[in-house]
This record gives sequence, structure tokens and C-alpha cells, in this order.
Amino acid sequence: MIIEELQLNPFGGVKEALYRFEPGLNVLLGPNEAGKSTLVNALFAVLFLPPDVRKSSRDWKEFLGRCLPHPGGDTARVRLRYRCGDEECCTYSCSWGEVREAQLLLESGAEINNPAAVRERLQQALSYGRGTYQAVLFARQDEMERTLESLREDDEAVQTVAGILRRTVIEAGGGFGRRAGESHCGGFEGSFEQLGSGQGRPQEQPRHRPPLRAREGAAAGGVL
Repeated sequence: MIIEELQLNPFGGVKEALYRFEPGLNVLLGPNEAGKSTLVNALFAVLFLPPDVRKSSRDWKEFLGRCLPHPGGDTARVRLRYRCGDEECCTYSCSWGEVREAQLLLESGAEINNPAAVRERLQQALSYGRGTYQAVLFARQDEMERTLESLREDDEAVQTVAGILRRTVIEAGGGFGRRAGESHCGGFEGSFEQLGSGQGRPQEQPRHRPPLRAREGAAAGGVL
């Protein structure tokens, strides 16, 4: 799945916002309360939470209930435009709360309004299941330690993460230093080999290569 556009209308504290993603790696930077986490939450919601989530469910109590527009709104709505490789572009709209709707619009103009059929199409477009995305790509900073501990105990998950990282960097055109005319793809290759080795766990980076640090911001990769 290649994400091209995400619209919040409304979602959480964002009344209306449209985000367009360029091919490759996209990085969202901003101060606290700028809406970075809201964008990531909206992306997770539209990909994995159907419109008929029960208010008694854990997804509602611990996540969606906090994403209703505030103050006073009773419906959250997100629209996602994506493409699967060279296949047609699809636009998926979903709303939660008092108005619960899901619609998938195909490039041909055909509509799919059955929620189960829409979820099946989305699952086909995603490369992995919800658990992988939630534990790794959507993990919050305070959950990273638990994620790393889980990886140490699950060789299959390590292989999956290695594949995700390798594919993301390659499809992003070689890494994070392109603005300065550099490519860090080679720098990540050792990490890929460690993740994909029989040791089954990430290893500490050598002293001569300090880990990258992001003071603020959230990466919104175009490839899922």
C-alpha cells in the first residue's frame, strides 16, 4: 500500500486538515501539540478500525473515544487515498461515533459500501496484520521497550521487521540523507543483516556509528 493522501474532517483536535505524501520517505516535524500524533492516530484508525466499533470495546474506550472532535463533537471522520503498487488508486472514507459509515471508491468510479467487503479490500492492500503495525510501526515512544522485548522472543517478528525496514529504505531511494546529497542505505545494511541473522534480535550499534536521534517529529512513511 502506498499512501498518497490523508484527510481529517474532523478528528481529535483537528477540525480539518489535508496531508499529501510524496513518493519515498515523508517526515512530519513540528512542536508539541502541532498535530503529529493526531495524524498518526487517524491513519491507524482508518486502516484498522471499522465504523461500527462498539462503545463498550477496548478500541473505543482506550482509543477512538478520545479521537472524537473536541469540544463537543460526536463524529470523527477520515479519508484515505492509497495505491497498491501499479494498481488502481482507491479512496476510503470512514466515520465513527454517531455517524458510522464506510465507503471505498475505486478509480473506475465503482463504490463498495459493505463494511465487511471494504475491510477485506483494505486487508488485501496491507502487507501485514494489525498486530505487526500496532506493535512496531505505530508503537509510541513509551512502548518501544516492550516492543524490543517482544522482538527478542519472536524470531518470526524479527524477520518481518527486517523486511519492513529494508523495503522502506530501498523504496525511499536510499535513506535519510538525500537532502545533503548522501545516501545512508549502506549504513543500514549492517542493521538489516543483524535483524535477519540467526541470532534473532537487534544488536547494539558499533561505537563509531552513533544511532540516529530525532528530537521531535513523526515519520509518516508512504509505504505500508
